[in-house]
Amino acid sequence: METTEAELPAEVLGKLDIGGDVEAMPNEDGLLVKRVPVWKPKKEGWIVWPAPGANSYLNVNMCTLDADQEGLDLRSFHEKGWIGYCEMLKRLKGYQHTPYEGGMY
Repeated sequence: METTEAELPAEVLGKLDIGGDVEAMPNEDGLLVKRVPVWKPKKEGWIVWPAPGANSYLNVNMCTLDADQEGLDLRSFHEKGWIGYCEMLKRLKGYQHTPYEGGMY
């Protein structure tokens, strides 16, 4: 995982209540964008899911994040629905928006 900057549509960031302190600028297509810090997987080691029609995703163990990072509020991530929970205790399949039995927020 690495931290970099990306240009994202100002309208989308406004709906997510992110980037309010960053000035929006028009890109080459005239779309208002903001340059904001983002996490992204490192290119080496990233594997695109090989099954046709399947989605790739980024899995982050939230318990391993450095707690004192500016803007890192896991309560906010949960409240905004940005987190999906994967059950590994009883090997049930699927994700849900709240932790499974034995899981944690």
